[in-house]
This record gives sequence, C-alpha cells and structure tokens, in this order.
Amino acid sequence: MKNFMVCCDWGTTSFRMRLVDNATATILCEIESPKGVASIYDEWKTESNQANRLTYYLDFLESMMVQLFEQSGEVDDGIPLLLSGMASSSIGMKDLDYANTPFLLSGNQLVTEWIPSDRRKVLLISGLRCTADVMRGEEVQLLGMEADISQTISRGKGLVLLPGTHSKHVVIERGKVVEFSTFLTGELFDVLSHHSLLKDSVDTSTSVDLSVDQTSFKEGVLASFHKEITSALFEVRINQLFNKKTKQENTAFLSGLLLGAELKYLREDVEYNYILVSCGPKLLPLYESAFEVLSLHQPVKCIPAEDMDGLTVKGQLKIAALHFKTILY
Repeated sequence: MKNFMVCCDWGTTSFRMRLVDNATATILCEIESPKGVASIYDEWKTESNQANRLTYYLDFLESMMVQLFEQSGEVDDGIPLLLSGMASSSIGMKDLDYANTPFLLSGNQLVTEWIPSDRRKVLLISGLRCTADVMRGEEVQLLGMEADISQTISRGKGLVLLPGTHSKHVVIERGKVVEFSTFLTGELFDVLSHHSLLKDSVDTSTSVDLSVDQTSFKEGVLASFHKEITSALFEVRINQLFNKKTKQENTAFLSGLLLGAELKYLREDVEYNYILVSCGPKLLPLYESAFEVLSLHQPVKCIPAEDMDGLTVKGQLKIAALHFKTILY
C-alpha cells in the first residue's frame, strides 16, 4: 500500500497541489494554477445556479486532483488531502478561527477541521494571529522550518523573514512565534509598476537581473534610507524624465526602494541576535543584495531556494502526523 498524501497550498491568487511520498517527504508530482481562493470565490458568487459553497470548492479541488493523478501516472484511490492557506479564510471553503501566539513550532496549537467528503479524508488547516496581524499559510512553512529555526535561533530572540507578495517578519523567542508583521512589498511593486504614474517608467516583462542591474538596485535600497518612501518613489519618474536610467534599470531601482523600505528598520534594531531568510529563487538574490547594503550587525542565514518547496510540505506532513493515527490508507 502506497504511503501518499496530497498537499495543497491555496493562496489568495495562487494554487499549488502536490502528490507527496509521506515516508520521505518527496514531491512526486506538482501542478499549479492562477485560480487562487479569491478567483474561485468570485466564480461561486456569480454562478446563476449557486451551488453549496463547500461543494463548489470541493468540486474544483477534485478536478485539480484528476489533473494531478493524470500527470503523475499514479492511481487515486482516496488519497487524503491537506489544505493550508486561504482555504480556511472568510472567502475560502470555511472560515476557521486563528491559532494564537505564542505559538509552538510543534503545530499542535493549530486550528484544524475535517471537511465532509465522500471521496477522501480532507483536513482544513487554519492560520495564526498575533496582537495586530494575521497569517494563513506561512505558519505551515514555519513548522517545516523548525529544524533550521532551532539550529539558528536556539537562544535569545531571532527574526525569520518570509518574503513574498505579503512579506512576513516573524519574531522567534525560545522556540516560539511571539509576534510578526506584514509588509506589502510585493503587492506594492505590482500595483506601482502596472497601475500608477510609474508604470511607463519601468519594464516588468522580465524579472530583475542583478547580474546586470545590481548597481541600480542598490541605489534604490540606499535611496529608501535617506528619503520617506512616498517621496523616494518619485525618483523613478525623474530617472525616466531625465534619461538617468533605462526602464530595465528603473525596475531594479524601484525594487530596491521597496525592499529597502521593508528592511531599513533592521539597521538600527539590536533586538535580534540572528536573522533567518526563507524564500524562492527569484527573491533570494534581491534580499541578499539588500543585506549587503544594510551592513547588518546581526548574522544572516538564507535557506537555499531549492529547499523552499520542501519546507511547506514538511509542515503539512507534520500536521498530518498529529491527526492520522496512521498515514497509510
């Protein structure tokens, strides 16, 4: 009998579903879709013959499972499904309460619920809240990072950075999540570069290439230190008006401005004795370059980009182990 699990990370604007070998945490097959929870919610609301909301979401998931198993070549005989991210939000399948900080990285404080389905076991995983912020999805990644966190931030207080559309800065103390903050860095970059005065001053057809544009990127990081961000952003327009930078260089400059605005508080903050960064291959070089400009007094460790997918899966399987007496089915 095969020891498989389907792990789904369902964000607001993205969808990733993976067939996983539970014994080794190996990803056997993966599919992606731009149909995030927000998209499915909007589709459900506009249906003329509006189906039960939970049924509508489950039907979509089953259609994606068909694609996953066709691509993998494996047989789907009721393999359990784990769902984390925005699936447990107010626009998701069912709105579950958040777990609270301080939060142990064992995962046993997370709020979960079995979703009725006659096709398979479906476990819905909720998010995490602190005094003035929330997360859904990143907490699972933190569970998968437990070994890295315990090795890196074994004593005192450390900071875990989870860059993305909505970057999270997570404070770890004595092995627990005690507080965190959200920075809209990625979303601001998208809005400014596509829907603002600055859209004609940049070129977002390709990702920022630091092998070509590192100087412009670092200039942007430095500019964020010396000006308020709302004033510094107009420099992107000035760069174009006076032909100071090409559109490609300006894109790197804008990226540096926003990343510098996110990170500049770390130049003065002596509270953390270690910083751990975990992000994918597109963002990791940008953060590493920004740290060079920051000249932080704290040591910084970056988790290799190739390990990122495995961290979310490890976190999901850790949760599964708490809820299945045996993962075999």
